[in-house]
Amino acid sequence: MSCYPLFPSFYSPGRMINFLRLDRMSSESAVECVSVVAEGSSQKSPIQVTLVEPESALTEEQKQVIGILYQKAKQATHSVLEDSNIDTTIKITQTLAQLIKIVEYVKINDKKITGSSKKGIVIELGRQLIKEIIQDDTLQQRILPVYDLVAEQTLETIIDVSQVVNTKMKEATSSCMDWVFSLCGKH
Repeated sequence: MSCYPLFPSFYSPGRMINFLRLDRMSSESAVECVSVVAEGSSQKSPIQVTLVEPESALTEEQKQVIGILYQKAKQATHSVLEDSNIDTTIKITQTLAQLIKIVEYVKINDKKITGSSKKGIVIELGRQLIKEIIQDDTLQQRILPVYDLVAEQTLETIIDVSQVVNTKMKEATSSCMDWVFSLCGKH
């Protein structure tokens, strides 16, 4: 296990203090990290660490969308998340790709939702599905921190690639239609 400081270490006479990013670790790992850092040795620290799930920053509308889409998303991602033979990064990428397809055409009151709102829905929905579908606590504790670190950037990459592909497809379709019309003499 590695403990990575969030900020550089500060020193005072006889004591080293590190500020650690502990919010994405299991409680056991966080306690071990704090113990090692606080004491500078293998002695246990008097510091008590409690990890609390962060409050969701989603709006009520986003939460409602998640509630409506949850079962469909669970069906779409269940086999990937449940398969222990699939690498963590592949699980995350495939889960996000499935969720993007589900959320892409969602409308609230006949209005498309914004890209940032969709992004928030996809990331939170993926996190909830990982927690529910992956029953092995050890595996779940391994995947969730990775998910929290890479989900947003992976999602951005998938979106960027799909936009390029969509643009190229439109250009190809337009060129093809121009060619067909030129053959028919209508242009």
